[in-house]
Amino acid sequence: GILLFRAEDYAAADLAFNEWQGAVDQMSAVAAQTLFIAGIVSYQLENFEQMEERLQSSLSLDPENPHVMNYLAYSWVERGINLDRGFEMLTRAVDLAPESGAIIDSLGWAHYQLRQYSESVPFLEQAFQINPWSWEIAEHVGDAYWQVGREREAEFFWNRALSLPDIPDDHVAAIRIKLVEGLSRDPEQ
Repeated sequence: GILLFRAEDYAAADLAFNEWQGAVDQMSAVAAQTLFIAGIVSYQLENFEQMEERLQSSLSLDPENPHVMNYLAYSWVERGINLDRGFEMLTRAVDLAPESGAIIDSLGWAHYQLRQYSESVPFLEQAFQINPWSWEIAEHVGDAYWQVGREREAEFFWNRALSLPDIPDDHVAAIRIKLVEGLSRDPEQ
């Protein structure tokens, strides 16, 4: 399953992980990392129910793993569900891994999704300082800046995101639209 995951053959990896899970009667703590990877596979296949089951199982075996907390909570935040629970989980993950730009970005994005734009900015800025090569973090900073009225800085970060490697085509198109049209303003701000 792990080899298939690394080869990005998610459907085959999922079959292998399903077979593994079916063959193991009692999971021990050493299975936590494998369940985490299996959860990522489920996410890639957009099987969110199975993803949550696998990540929750991973956390039950390793309850203080900030990376699993981050992945699960960010998946909720990204989909606009379980925001309060995700926010709590991300706060705990940042406490456990304060040097992780990805986890700090997730907490900032949770603030953003909760329409707490001013609160999101410092977390997103910090995440970008830690990981300036992440197109996703750069895009998030741009979005937050736009919502707090910092349009030129938003445009700078959207352009920065476009200049970074591995940005998916759908995000390139979305950011180009933002550069022309901006974002709709949140009426609550």
